[in-house]
Amino acid sequence: MIEVKKNLEDELRGALIEAKESIDGKRKLNILDNLINELREPVD
Repeated sequence: MIEVKKNLEDELRGALIEAKESIDGKRKLNILDNLINELREPVD
């Protein structure tokens, strides 16, 4: 559980950084889109 939480925190941190860069016109929101899609998937 701790490993999953750490991975989610890392993914969220990366997504937020990418979102900021996208707002600045530097990148597309690829990681943020992937994170949203992953969070929508059912958990086993």
